[in-house]
Amino acid sequence: MLKTILGKNIRYIRESRGVSQKDLALLAGFTPAYLGYLERGQKNPSVDLVQKIAAVLDTEAYRLFLIKNDIPTELTQLIHSIRDLGPEHTEFITTVIKAYIITING
Repeated sequence: MLKTILGKNIRYIRESRGVSQKDLALLAGFTPAYLGYLERGQKNPSVDLVQKIAAVLDTEAYRLFLIKNDIPTELTQLIHSIRDLGPEHTEFITTVIKAYIITING
């Protein structure tokens, strides 16, 4: 299960950053074929390799293991996009969402 979560997160972040499988693999020091196995949850990478992948993707390694089973795909994509905007934008968007929730809940 953890391999599947890791693989999906690697693929999602890689694609959202516009990084090809080939480029990520070469920059992290392994083959594109191995990355394909990782993204499909078919291999167990070492902690060092997970850190290299995270560095190439400009993210924290722990984010590659986050479980998002109960969050719709569209919301997960928005969360990643908001996080990438920076703290000042994240704070503003959080304020707007909180205000919306308060309005809806009356």
